[in-house]
Amino acid sequence: MWDSRFEEAVRARTPMLPPGFAFGPDDELRALGMDSVATAALAADLESAYGITFELDDLVPENFRTPARIWELISACRARVSAGRP
Repeated sequence: MWDSRFEEAVRARTPMLPPGFAFGPDDELRALGMDSVATAALAADLESAYGITFELDDLVPENFRTPARIWELISACRARVSAGRP
């Protein structure tokens, strides 16, 4: 599963997330207040936190729909970096 950096980044960009609420892997982030501006900010936060760069094809709404999907995307980007690809 994901680490505390990820949890903190998602929490910071979901304004309707109740304090102390433990979001699950399949929770719809839009329902928790993540709009397109927050999604773009989250993408930038995650790139910085994990030393990755999302490709243009990565930046689609479906990839930022749930925490599980975002974590899958981060994992794929980290694998690209490990393989020597940006």
